[in-house]
Amino acid sequence: GGAILMSKKSKKSKKAVHSISTSESGKYTIPPMKSINGKWVRKLDPKIEYTRNYGQFRFLNQNRVTTKKHIYDLAVSMRNEGQDEAIVVNEDMFVINGQHRLKAAMAMRMPIGWSKATGTDIKSVQIMNTVSKNWDFNDYLHRFTEKEYDGSIHWNHSQYDIVADFIKTYKLSNKVVLYLLSQTNTPDRGYIAFKKGSFKIKDLSAAEAIARNLAKLRNVAAVAKGLYFSMAFIKVSKVKDFSFDVCYRQIKNYPRKLDEDGKGQNEEEWIESIVKCYNYRNKKNRIEFNKKIK
Repeated sequence: GGAILMSKKSKKSKKAVHSISTSESGKYTIPPMKSINGKWVRKLDPKIEYTRNYGQFRFLNQNRVTTKKHIYDLAVSMRNEGQDEAIVVNEDMFVINGQHRLKAAMAMRMPIGWSKATGTDIKSVQIMNTVSKNWDFNDYLHRFTEKEYDGSIHWNHSQYDIVADFIKTYKLSNKVVLYLLSQTNTPDRGYIAFKKGSFKIKDLSAAEAIARNLAKLRNVAAVAKGLYFSMAFIKVSKVKDFSFDVCYRQIKNYPRKLDEDGKGQNEEEWIESIVKCYNYRNKKNRIEFNKKIK
C-alpha cells in the first residue's frame, strides 16, 4: 500500500520506478498516504522527505525484532522497484512504521523516504503492523517486556517476564506455555489476552510441576511436546489414583501404545491413548477417566 515515492514517472511502464536526486536530502510533494485507521492521513505531513542521514532515526525497544531475511527481501525489492511507502516517525524521531525498510535502505546506502506523525507510540506501531504483517507470539512478548524510550514499561510486564523465563526453562512450545500458565479452556487458550497485554498466570507452581513432568515425558516420547497431548495429560493427571511415576514408566516401556497409527490426535483421542498406555499390562494401578474432569 501507499503511494510510490518518485521524482518523475517512468514512460516505459505504468509501474513507477524509483528515481531520486543524489543530494543528501530533498522534498517531493506526493499524494497523502493511504489511511489505516481513519486518523493517519490527518497526522501525516503532505511532504515526504528523503535522506541518507540515518543517524537521526531511533528504534523503539518494544517494537518487534527485525529479521535479516525480511531486510534482505525488502532491499532487493527497493533496489529493483523503489520504495513504495514512506517510513513513519513520531516527533522524537522514533520509527513507528518501517524499521525493516529503514534497515534495508541503510544496507544499500539508499536515500529513505520518511514522514512524521505526531502523538504516536508503541500502540500505533501495533496498529500499523497489524495491517501490513501480523505480529507473532515473540513480537508481543518483546513488546510487553521491553522498556519504552521514556523508560516506562508495560503495567503487566511481570507476567510476560515469567512467560519468557518459562519458555527458556522448560523448552515447551508457545501454545503449550500459554495453556499451562493461563489454564483457560477457551479456543484461543489465553492468546487473545496475551496479545492485549492483559495475560494473567493462574497458578505458577502447578504449571511448573506439569512442565517438569512434560519435559521428562518428552525424553521418552516425542509426542509429549504437542499442545493436545499436554492438554490431555493435564486432565488425565487429575484422575483419582493417578501416579506420574507409573505413567512415565508405562510410556517409556510402551511408547507405541500412545500413537499406534503414527498420526496426530486431538485432545479426546490423546486422553484415550494415555489411559490405554497407562493401563497396558498394569493390573495393580489401573485408572479410569471421567469425562466430567475439566
